[in-house]
Amino acid sequence: MSPMNMATRSIAALAALFAIATPASAQDATDARWLPFVGCWEAIGGEEEIGLLCFRLEDGGVTLTNYVDGGVASTETLVADGRRQQVSVEGCEGFETVEFSADGRRAFTNTEFLCGTEEARTGTGVMAFLTPNLWADIRTLQAGDEPFAWVQEYRLAGIDRIVAEGAEDPASGLGM
Repeated sequence: MSPMNMATRSIAALAALFAIATPASAQDATDARWLPFVGCWEAIGGEEEIGLLCFRLEDGGVTLTNYVDGGVASTETLVADGRRQQVSVEGCEGFETVEFSADGRRAFTNTEFLCGTEEARTGTGVMAFLTPNLWADIRTLQAGDEPFAWVQEYRLAGIDRIVAEGAEDPASGLGM
């Protein structure tokens, strides 16, 4: 066997060994930029209907589940690939794009919705961490001629609140 063939076979064997030894979770399309969001968050000074927001890693993004009064109020998947994703929110149909800033510390959103026969609604937003246990959701919305803006802060929820809402902690089992 020539030295070139031995080198090629050695590289192939090492590559195969690495693929076998690498856990399946490391081979997934997990977007690590979502890791700081994984877990359950409660609104600070928010109204009761905001509930508990839980982020779980899923399919290259996260699934965001909103728990209110011990049940699931809504579920949404966020994938920060900059592509338009079709979404349905509160009876409105439309599109949403999500992409991270270059440093991965902020997620930017753009939305376009049509709610029944009403005028289209467009919006932009940013989800940004203020501290490791506190993040803000900053949004603007244009509905016809009416502009709206709001800011909602969230803090990491304790296990008692998570259990009270009937949720499971998405961060458990991740060593977080």
